[in-house]
Amino acid sequence: MKDGDAQKRATAKYRAANVATVNVRFYPADRDVFDWMTANGYRGSWVRDLIRREYERDTEASGRQ
Repeated sequence: MKDGDAQKRATAKYRAANVATVNVRFYPADRDVFDWMTANGYRGSWVRDLIRREYERDTEASGRQ
């Protein structure tokens, strides 16, 4: 079943208030990285997990929370 207009508006309102977006541009010099990432099925969730691991490693090392 397709979303009705009210559902689409509610979803857009929720995303505007609660979801942050980051866009990454890959220039020709980084084409190999983009091709590898795409070929292996890595996209948003992989990038998010990579950032999460780095964040946790950094906060553990510095004793911050």
